[in-house]
Amino acid sequence: MNPLIDRIKDRCVMCGDCWLWRGYALHGDQPQIKIDGKAQSVRRVLYEAMHGPVPEGKEVARTCEHRNCVFHAEPQSHSKVGKRVAKTGVYANPARCAKIAATKRRDEARITWEQAQEMRGCSETLDEAAERYGISRTTVARIRRGQAWKDYSNPFSGLGARA
Repeated sequence: MNPLIDRIKDRCVMCGDCWLWRGYALHGDQPQIKIDGKAQSVRRVLYEAMHGPVPEGKEVARTCEHRNCVFHAEPQSHSKVGKRVAKTGVYANPARCAKIAATKRRDEARITWEQAQEMRGCSETLDEAAERYGISRTTVARIRRGQAWKDYSNPFSGLGARA
């Protein structure tokens, strides 16, 4: 057998037909190995040792559920990898949501952040506030409930506490 494959297999734990990497992993789920002093993807190195070069424009990505499995991997387009990762919810976190919302507000909003904050504290009816700010009654209600124009700087926002 290939000495490189043996070296990789020695650093793995067998779990069924998966080879679970027990060495260094970049960001916790990208197994890395040093070859000639350079860190490389274990999946890519193993794939190339077993099947030959990876096609142009492809990356070697895992195809099984174990995030440290280096055996079940195949060349995939960056788009396909992104879609698979997005299904796991990796891209959905409060900081990312806040950044996207802030960008959309800056580009498309009819009101400012200060007006939204002011609207939360005012005692006007929904109809009065909607007319004053030139937005819909529904939007005013969503801002007051904290569903729109969320304040991500407050760690308690969105917890649903009501007076």
